[in-house]
Amino acid sequence: MDENRYDSNQQYNNGYGQQYNNGYDQQYGSQQFNNGYNSTQQVNLPEGVASILPESWKNGIEDKLTEAAQRAQNPYEQIVARERRAFIRPMFAVIAMLILFAGCFPMKQGNAALFVFSFGITCILIGLGIITDQRNSFKRHTKSCVWVIFGVEVILASGYQMLAGSNPSLQPMNGRALGMAFGIIIGSIGPLLLIFHFLNYYFQKKICSYEVQAVCAYLQQRWAKGSKGSSYIVYIPIYEFTFRGNVCRVAGVGRNYKVPMVGVHYDLMINPNDPADFYSKKDGYSVSVWILAFVSIAIGFLLFNSTIG
Repeated sequence: MDENRYDSNQQYNNGYGQQYNNGYDQQYGSQQFNNGYNSTQQVNLPEGVASILPESWKNGIEDKLTEAAQRAQNPYEQIVARERRAFIRPMFAVIAMLILFAGCFPMKQGNAALFVFSFGITCILIGLGIITDQRNSFKRHTKSCVWVIFGVEVILASGYQMLAGSNPSLQPMNGRALGMAFGIIIGSIGPLLLIFHFLNYYFQKKICSYEVQAVCAYLQQRWAKGSKGSSYIVYIPIYEFTFRGNVCRVAGVGRNYKVPMVGVHYDLMINPNDPADFYSKKDGYSVSVWILAFVSIAIGFLLFNSTIG
């Protein structure tokens, strides 16, 4: 057995039990960071500014400034969450948008097949732009292959339609055949998403192969913008664990639902070569991927089924 692995009876009962269980209310609860962080003096506005503001405004601003000063002293606030979103090479993104824009002009002239063809090229460029970006790891963003495969399917269908329009030996797809083709193409997104999602998870398990028990030591609060311009708070959990004799503090994924609880232990799978690279065992499967997959399959089935009869 690996000597660095955690023995729940020895290391955590004797270590974290003393460190966290004896005083979470003081260390992480409502009186957060009493051991020094709340010793920051009250920040007061300059007398000239304070005199022209209503008392309620003045007190509110001073409280916010004091809170910001306390947060600046908090070491858990200095831990930056690893960027997990997919990047795309700027050149690929620009060319993709230009091709899609150019495809809009034939659409106005009734040449829908050429527009669909340009849309397929755009999807391929987006997928390739993500896969080949050096800031990404292919094993982390395998799902981007769905863009490429979907784009190829669209190009094949629209390309055939354009060839059939200029070659009498080919039969153009009529309304029924066209509906079946679109149903198959859209419905294929679901299985592709699931396949590449499982590949992502497989690679993730290969990279993050070492299990540790970590405690959620703190929750960072960050404002995020919603789709309609509204703002909401995102909570970023800070996990703390010991690995190879060193105390590691890492930031998890920000969320506003199913937020980890401070003081609770969680099983993390970490990269032995980079402890900041990890995932929670509870987050192995993404619900959003399953929902999107089943929605695309349902839409594809409805399109395909509507042509039968």
